[in-house]
Amino acid sequence: YFGSFDGNLYAVDINTGQELWSFETEDKVWSSPAVSGDVVYFGSFDGNLYAVDINTGQELWSFKAEDGVGSSPAVSGDVVYFGSYDGNLYAVN
Repeated sequence: YFGSFDGNLYAVDINTGQELWSFETEDKVWSSPAVSGDVVYFGSFDGNLYAVDINTGQELWSFKAEDGVGSSPAVSGDVVYFGSYDGNLYAVN
């Protein structure tokens, strides 16, 4: 799983190099994704933290910060922590 300045998060099979799915945001994806269970969490410069299904790439939910999300999220239990260029550290579940 990796983000790109083209605004997508990509899932690639590590054995074949084939793209499994991609998820499009409204701006570049700078953060490294975090994986917990069947969910991939990542931020975008469109100001959202996204939670997507690890198997399908379908959005499960998103959280809108006041500015771009460039930090890599950290997951502990049911809480996702991330920073935003708005100067805040967020904890969402």
